[in-house]
Amino acid sequence: MASLAIQMTPISHPKAHTQSRISLIPKCTSLTQLQQIQAFSIKTHLQYDLSVLSKLINSCTLNPTATSMDYAHQLFDQIPHPDIVVFNTMARGYSRSTTPFRAISLFSQVLSSGIFPDDYTFPALLKACAACKALEEWKQLHCYVIKCGMQLNIFVCPALINMYTECSAVDVARQVFDKMPEPCVVVHNAMITGYARNSRPNEALALFRELQASGLKPTDVTMLSALSSCALLGALDLGKWIHEYVKKNRFDRYVKVNTALIDMYSKCGSLEDAVSVFENMSVKDTQAWSAMIVAYATHGNVSKAMLMFEEMKRARIRPDEITLLGLLYACSHAGLVEEGCKYFYSMSEKYGIIPRIKHYGCMVDLLGRSGRLREAYKFIDELPIKPTPIIWRTLLSACASHGDVDIGLRVLEQIFELDDSHGGDYVIISNLCARAGRWEDVDYLRKLMKDRGVVKIPGCSSIEMKNVVHEFFSGDGERSVSKVLHQAVDELIEELKLAGYVPDTSLVFHSDMDDRDRELSLRYHSEKLAITYGLLNSAAGTTIRVVKNLRWPGLYSGTQQSCCYPTTGKPAQHFIISGFWPSFNNGSIPTYCDPNNHFNETQVSELIGYLQTDWPSLACPSSNGTRLWSEEWEKHGTCSQSNLPQYNYFLQGLALINSLEDIILLLQAEGIQADGKVYNSNSIIDLLKLAYGERSVGIECNRDASGNSQFYQPYMQLHNSHPSYQPESEKSERLRMKSSPSDLIKLLILGLVGSSCLSVLCAAEDFDFFYFVQQWPGSFCDTKTSCCYPTTGKPAADFGIHGLWPNYKDGSYPSNCDPNNPFDQSQISDLISSMQEEWPTLACPSSSGIAFWTHEWEKHGTCSETAINQHSYFAAALDLKKKANLLQALQSAGIKPNGESYTLADIKAALKNAIGYTPYIECNVDESGNSQLYQVYLCVDTNGSDLIECPIFPHGKCGSSIEFPTF
Repeated sequence: MASLAIQMTPISHPKAHTQSRISLIPKCTSLTQLQQIQAFSIKTHLQYDLSVLSKLINSCTLNPTATSMDYAHQLFDQIPHPDIVVFNTMARGYSRSTTPFRAISLFSQVLSSGIFPDDYTFPALLKACAACKALEEWKQLHCYVIKCGMQLNIFVCPALINMYTECSAVDVARQVFDKMPEPCVVVHNAMITGYARNSRPNEALALFRELQASGLKPTDVTMLSALSSCALLGALDLGKWIHEYVKKNRFDRYVKVNTALIDMYSKCGSLEDAVSVFENMSVKDTQAWSAMIVAYATHGNVSKAMLMFEEMKRARIRPDEITLLGLLYACSHAGLVEEGCKYFYSMSEKYGIIPRIKHYGCMVDLLGRSGRLREAYKFIDELPIKPTPIIWRTLLSACASHGDVDIGLRVLEQIFELDDSHGGDYVIISNLCARAGRWEDVDYLRKLMKDRGVVKIPGCSSIEMKNVVHEFFSGDGERSVSKVLHQAVDELIEELKLAGYVPDTSLVFHSDMDDRDRELSLRYHSEKLAITYGLLNSAAGTTIRVVKNLRWPGLYSGTQQSCCYPTTGKPAQHFIISGFWPSFNNGSIPTYCDPNNHFNETQVSELIGYLQTDWPSLACPSSNGTRLWSEEWEKHGTCSQSNLPQYNYFLQGLALINSLEDIILLLQAEGIQADGKVYNSNSIIDLLKLAYGERSVGIECNRDASGNSQFYQPYMQLHNSHPSYQPESEKSERLRMKSSPSDLIKLLILGLVGSSCLSVLCAAEDFDFFYFVQQWPGSFCDTKTSCCYPTTGKPAADFGIHGLWPNYKDGSYPSNCDPNNPFDQSQISDLISSMQEEWPTLACPSSSGIAFWTHEWEKHGTCSETAINQHSYFAAALDLKKKANLLQALQSAGIKPNGESYTLADIKAALKNAIGYTPYIECNVDESGNSQLYQVYLCVDTNGSDLIECPIFPHGKCGSSIEFPTF
């Protein structure tokens, strides 16, 4: 019997077959393919499998689109119990999509289900906040980060910094950075990049130098930001130094670093160096080609830019939006309308690139420069996106160039609908009308500009000399630069006239000006000032490179926690007014003398432009300066109103700074440079006295983060009868103001000296007594612009210690006396808890109090170290607080913090009866002009142990009744 042969086909394991299909997910290139695999997972009963759904979601979020993220969200909703890993994937996808806010919404949903975030959750959420500018949500998220204890996490901290810098809150980002005990290179990179992106190149480069000094090794990302900062500054020499650093550390193997070098050299005016970098690149991507095309276009070499584009196509490198932008820019400046239109329309038709606002702006400029104004107007009117003020301003400039008043006025109407605060718009159209003889329109526009409080921001030019960038502004007259420089400009103009130069005054339109006045109005333009400065300070044959319309942050003391610049822009590199303060014979300063005399901006309207240049605010929040001027007038100016009404007060301050020689140039002439080196303070004082006569001169020092003393503010005294300085026979033996035979007015000038600090040696000195100052928090929080509570919580409703300040019997005081004795928290570890209760800070940013106590010790305590050491200084203040229980003394006399008002005599009597010594009461003024009980001063012996009768009181004035605010 024949045997039966059975042929059997092997059957694969179902699970193995399923897994092979699932493994195809990473290879999917479309949403349709992913949906097919999902359908297969449903057939095989894996539709709820966490591993499968996670892989599908991950694939959807790699290159997120609106459709793919909607699909991913549907998959996420199918997971019965999603974990934090899947959510993190969703959050990353949304943060890179067009709907980033959905990551935050989904996070709220996830939290309610009991899922706890991990290290990778917050970076994606913070990136989403930055992308959608979710202001309230970013604050809440930061609070939640702190609540979870992740604020110092190595992944979270850079994301926090990126979020704040993306939303232009750079100073808050710096606070996050400063709280990192040992920031790594990633954290440094985040902060440096944030500075560069927010056009604060000096801070970026300063932090880059700190990174090098810390021993951490920079990365290619660090180099990109450093080179970007050099480009912003136009600092060629510094850029070349960084290029050498790049080559030495082999960062030139990165294509992006080489591209950044091309961009830097181009913006710093060295096209040859940019070409050299490009030609030496072994690998060139789209960005590198585009950077080179833009470089040629920027330098006016149109044919080279076009040839470079043809080479790029032959190399089969696909252009991007920057490539086309460079070509449009080149065509615009060469007047090649047909070629420019060809490139523009090829963007979408040939290369699939959607034009952006800058491309449209180039087209408007192209049409406008060629005189096709109506065509340009129609082009803007038919844009698929809403036009910006800048696009309309491009056309307005073209109207001015071609003298078309009618279209210019139509364009101006469009601009004013979007933004009526730009002074340049008024000036352009006013000059255009003047050229056409339409003087009624000119008068109307100038009146409109004045009524709206619009000020034209002056043109700005900068020049780099010896690695320091010097900045000059147009129309500054003799206020922002030295008389020596102005005289040099005058001499240069006269020599040019002898060679045939004739000033073109055809664009100066003022009916009340003669030809000479018109010429003088053009003489001190920023470019001429910069070029002249370069000629005076460089050897013959040296190339002078002037960078136009770039602003750079001159140094404001590195010891300040934050520094904001006015809305008018960053101040020029010169000393600026910090205050103009009435002072008594004994050197003390009265404050808030007339609560009913408020600052009135209309009274100084003619001075606003000058004030914004010479008396700007560097404190946060800044603005156009109004807040600072208001505080200066109400705190100090009201005490001089018997001699100087409000207008004259500010006018005198401006007149005084005009009468000074340029202090920076004066110091530089004697070899004292803003180069970070240390100089003796007595040498600086002697030099100032030699220049200005034997006047009462002193300097104030600040401390930087490393504990070094820095030249901060020079003081000078003058008689109240005349704005010019009067000689003083007595030499200053202490670095402070001395008394004079009669009442004095003190001019305080803030140093803003360059890219490096001018350091000085300030010595510790003897003193005569302490002021022990306690502060009522209710008044501080009611009248100050910001009030933060410490991380330890809101302080008790009690007077808190504000300071223990060494003082002299003439009312003046030393400060920052010993840079070699910094605050040391370990020395007062046993006092910390008591200090957090009795010596809190309400100023922003607050914290555990360390920053405040550091400031108090280094500014005041170091000047008492000959009598008491650091521990004894703080312990003495705590003991004095127990001896002088102010709240108890006042309440026992029926004076309570309930918002009621009491007489000054009653308050002083209650305190003296309880404590046994006469107090000094300092008041604040609230928004309604009411005096509020603010600080109480008592005097203490030089050992800091016993209260004494004050040898002198500060001078100030409270109202007839004083409110005791609640807290």
